[in-house]
Amino acid sequence: MRAQETDFNLKSAKALAIAVNGAGEIVDQSPHAQPLVKSWGARNEKLGSLWESARGSSVPAEARVSLGSELKLWVSAVPQGDSVVFVARDTTLPDKMTEALMESRALLRDLLDNAADLSFEVDKEGCFRFLSPVKAFGFATDRWLGQRADAIFWPKSDAPPKNPFKTKTAMAFPPLPIKLRKDEARRWIKISAWPVKDGDGVRGVIHDVTEQVTKEKNVRAVNLRLKVQTRLTNIINSADSAKELMERASKALQEVLRAGSVCALMQYGRDLVPMAIEGDEAPRLNFEAVWLALKEHGDEKLFPVTLDQQAYLVLKLANRNDTLGAIVIARDTWISPWSDQEIELLGSVSDNLVAAFEKATLVEKLHQLSSRDELTGVMNRRALKEALDERLLNQVRTGKAGSLLFIDLDYFKEVNDTLGHKAGDQALKMVAEHLKDIVRPSDFVGRVGGDEFIIWLEGALAEDAKIKARELLDAMPRIREAIGASHLGLSASVGVSQSVPGVDTALEHLSERADEALYDVMRSGRGGIAVATPPENTAKNNDEDRD
Repeated sequence: MRAQETDFNLKSAKALAIAVNGAGEIVDQSPHAQPLVKSWGARNEKLGSLWESARGSSVPAEARVSLGSELKLWVSAVPQGDSVVFVARDTTLPDKMTEALMESRALLRDLLDNAADLSFEVDKEGCFRFLSPVKAFGFATDRWLGQRADAIFWPKSDAPPKNPFKTKTAMAFPPLPIKLRKDEARRWIKISAWPVKDGDGVRGVIHDVTEQVTKEKNVRAVNLRLKVQTRLTNIINSADSAKELMERASKALQEVLRAGSVCALMQYGRDLVPMAIEGDEAPRLNFEAVWLALKEHGDEKLFPVTLDQQAYLVLKLANRNDTLGAIVIARDTWISPWSDQEIELLGSVSDNLVAAFEKATLVEKLHQLSSRDELTGVMNRRALKEALDERLLNQVRTGKAGSLLFIDLDYFKEVNDTLGHKAGDQALKMVAEHLKDIVRPSDFVGRVGGDEFIIWLEGALAEDAKIKARELLDAMPRIREAIGASHLGLSASVGVSQSVPGVDTALEHLSERADEALYDVMRSGRGGIAVATPPENTAKNNDEDRD
């Protein structure tokens, strides 16, 4: 009886078959049953479930069983007394075909779901003669039939140079901007087009890629903003001087914005003074017009302005208390108009630029404090030279002049000899205080010798400088009386020299002429004012320009 229960005569079977007794032991198998044997030995969960089901119900059970990733079987479990016979059919190939078919259907479904937003055909005149589907971009496309494709997609006659609707060769065009309605944002479309046989028109498909282009632009904008912010932060942290800081910050903006020029203007009172100018195509900027524009735009932080037929973008930089200055950017907007991303970039880095201006202002103040004349508190000769050389170099780019006053106190030695050095020091201090009172925040006052002073008047002409010089001369009697020297001849002689942009590029150039004018005063009796004659060649050129 036992032999009959265990001998299923599977050794000659062609199918994959094994017999498993009630103890879970394989008691017989077909020649090709090795995959089943191996799987049963590995305690395959599916085979175990089939074995339990068939033994428990005495009813055959079936299931799909995967043996690893490559072999798939359809297994029938047939109860035979206390044992179960597993008979399997290899379904690997059919299953793979089915999966491939299902996958291809999914791909087809995806293809249909992502089909062109618009298929078209235009005639040789560029007019639509076929459109599908019946509605695209929110429009009934049958209304476009017979109309020029250019007029619909680019109604302002701003069709791209390589027009997809007139192409002579099959090609896929990069994303192109369109605006079908005045009240909607710009869309971006991608067109694949190919000419119809015999030049009878063009066929193609159009995809709306606005979302994709917008995402890509946003990513680029974020990356660029972070890059610029990092660069500005590094400049703020590493720059040693106010001049270096503003030059490097302006250079960074010029490169990023592809600008013709970038001018960093710092505010002194109601005057704007250039701290840095970058770019080979820097126009001569009208600072008074920029100041008026800042006033007109009030709290507006970023705005375009046209001055002397040149387009600028002005970024006002202010902290909680007041305006620090402005960044003025010039570019040929006819060729390259400002994009929304560039405007947004400037707005996003304004805090970094405010920080740069604040540090530049602080560095400049600290530098001035460390460069003061100990007695009078005005700038010493070294600091005055550095500051003035920088202003004169900027004049080469701005074309804006200024005036230098070279002041010598007449009969000062007489005060020291008669009243003592204390009275002489008091006189120097009072003269210095008066000079500081009559200049603006954008001007400089410095002491360059024992009783010699220099004033730099930013943007002032010689006639304006003479008015300031006259104020000093008028104040001298009061100063004499204050130090008890009314009976002495203490007075002042002043030589005035107006700068010539591009000629006077250092203090030495300008002070030499002012010094000559000063000696003219001293030779003629002292206590007066003389204005230096500009260089002959420059005066001649100016006359020719006026003609």
